[in-house]
Amino acid sequence: MDYVTYSEKLQYIKSLAKRGATGSCKELAEKLNVSESTVKRMIRCLRILGVNIKFCNYRRSYKIISED
Repeated sequence: MDYVTYSEKLQYIKSLAKRGATGSCKELAEKLNVSESTVKRMIRCLRILGVNIKFCNYRRSYKIISED
C-alpha cells in the first residue's frame, strides 16, 4: 500500500471513529480490505500522531475520545 492510500485509510478510520462506527477490528479490516494486523498498526499510528482513539466494548467500535 502506498503512502497516499495509507494516509486516506487513516483519515477514513478517523472519520468512522468520530461517529463510533468502525465496528470491531475484524469488521474494520473488512471495510478497509486489509488484515486485522494492519488495522492494529494503523490504530497504533493514529495514537502516535496524537489521536486519542479507544475501543469501546459497549459499542463494539473504536471511538475518538478527544482530538488535540
